[in-house]
Amino acid sequence: MLAIGTSQQGLTDEEYRAMLDGYNMQSSEVLHTFLKATSFRYGNVTDVRPSIDWRQKGAVTPIKDQGSCGCSWAFSVVAAVEGINQLKTSNLTSLSEQELVDCGTKDQGCKGANYPYKGMGGTCNPKKIVDHSATITTQIRAFKDVLANDEKALLQALANQPVVVAIDAGEGAFHFYSSGIFTSKCGTSLDHGVTVVGYGIDTNRTKWGEGGYIRMQRDIVAKEGLCGIAMKASYPTT
Repeated sequence: MLAIGTSQQGLTDEEYRAMLDGYNMQSSEVLHTFLKATSFRYGNVTDVRPSIDWRQKGAVTPIKDQGSCGCSWAFSVVAAVEGINQLKTSNLTSLSEQELVDCGTKDQGCKGANYPYKGMGGTCNPKKIVDHSATITTQIRAFKDVLANDEKALLQALANQPVVVAIDAGEGAFHFYSSGIFTSKCGTSLDHGVTVVGYGIDTNRTKWGEGGYIRMQRDIVAKEGLCGIAMKASYPTT
């Protein structure tokens, strides 16, 4: 059952899509030429619990607001890195999305790709980067792709850590989502990066949905999953 809210009714469909566009399929494929993706490590996981909420386990920082910058790719990646760092060190540290937007030269900036977040692309300034060496000892060595179009594999990965996914969030029902389990029809034109933490974590507005989160239906007929959630999932490895 989906309850339709009014939290963003003042935005046109074009304004909403421009605000969300933070995932670019072509740029994502280009990144694969620079970053080595290795085999899926959770393929043999059999203990997939009925539910998992990494927020309750202390591996998720409070919801952050990306503003009008189309950089959900940065927010979703940072949330996953914050999660794996907490799982490895027991320290939950909020990391900088702005640093990725400004300094990630092979990413997409505001056009789909304690350094303060400004909601826009800027110039990389290493002097603003805070030294977190006291609380961060995890080195991200690579990323691994979840098997495409396989919700079972997505759950296997999610049972062990937060996972980055891309979804098609451009539909009107997604725009006005307020609460409940999202079951509305949507496409597979991936345009928004989010982090799955048991439920989907959205980075657009802190007051959107259920406190910034959305619960999405699982086990639909389409192998791509609802809104394409199972098409392009990945997670950082240490």
